[in-house]
Amino acid sequence: KKDDLPYMMGLKLRLYPNWKQEKILWKNLNASRFIYNQLLANSWTDSRIIKNKLDKRYPIPEAYWRYDKNGKVIKKSQKRPTGLARITAQRYPWLGDDDLDSDMFTNTEVNYKAAWNMFRKVHTAGKPKFKRKSRPVQSYSTSNHYLSATVKKHGGAPSLYNGSIKFLDHNHIQLPKLGPTKVKLHRSLPTNRLVRIATVTIKHYAAGQWTVSLLLKSDEPFHQALPNTNQAVGIDLNTENFLTTSDQKQVANPHYYRALKKHLAKHQRILSRRARRAKKEHRPLWASKNYQQEKLIVAKIHQRIRNRRLNFLHETSTALIKSHDLVVAENLKSKNMLKNHALAMSISDVGWRT
Repeated sequence: KKDDLPYMMGLKLRLYPNWKQEKILWKNLNASRFIYNQLLANSWTDSRIIKNKLDKRYPIPEAYWRYDKNGKVIKKSQKRPTGLARITAQRYPWLGDDDLDSDMFTNTEVNYKAAWNMFRKVHTAGKPKFKRKSRPVQSYSTSNHYLSATVKKHGGAPSLYNGSIKFLDHNHIQLPKLGPTKVKLHRSLPTNRLVRIATVTIKHYAAGQWTVSLLLKSDEPFHQALPNTNQAVGIDLNTENFLTTSDQKQVANPHYYRALKKHLAKHQRILSRRARRAKKEHRPLWASKNYQQEKLIVAKIHQRIRNRRLNFLHETSTALIKSHDLVVAENLKSKNMLKNHALAMSISDVGWRT
């Protein structure tokens, strides 16, 4: 069972769908965004107080009541549907498309409820907002299922190879509604223990990349504890170099944004010119091929900067953790420091918050 597997690990892989699979992915992305926005739009009338008032003032007519086999009234039919039950294929026929994953509906509602819980429990998290179609990152989640008959045929225990979502070989994964899809594995899979796939999230980035993130659960730890080094270090973050340690060692600031700043500015000017030309000719930007091509180039430059910075931060933090038992850093409020226009670009470029 899921509760018997306390250890978890995230595995993020690059996904390479063909044009048919990409079409199905976009259907699920758009449907997930629509369902989330509808749940948010109905949140006020779906609240318990407002719903009870509506049920008393405007009761459901008897013509809409449903009955079971024994002729008794089904109590649910006497009350207004809320949440996901209100967003049906009868009301929105395109939600009945065969290419839509059924688990995507329930996972979207789970994510919606989690957003409200974050707002109530963590006060720094704002209210849930509507998801725009123009968001640079689009995503939807689905779930993995294990059939007892299939599990018995393949070893008798859940694994990475006998669920509804499973690895077919080193380069292909089976996904709902997509079938075998090409992926790029950057690490070896844990096969010498009981490992099951739980939830799966598929994302699309502005640079045109697709990724699939798998939540793996196991009864044993995925990583062994690091040996004690009996070493402690304090780090001071600054803009001249990335950081200075308490033993006077320095890590240089790579300045990834500054290195590509001129190249990025050049393509942003080209993008702006093409946008002005499209507006002058009364063409929408989504129909302007030249604008969309240049927009993709700008997104790829931003992605290159982001990947380089993340790689540098992960390598630096991992080196500090492996060589020390205790790492002490100051609690910087980088959000407040970004208000200083003279240091804002340098602080953002160095990536203190990450």
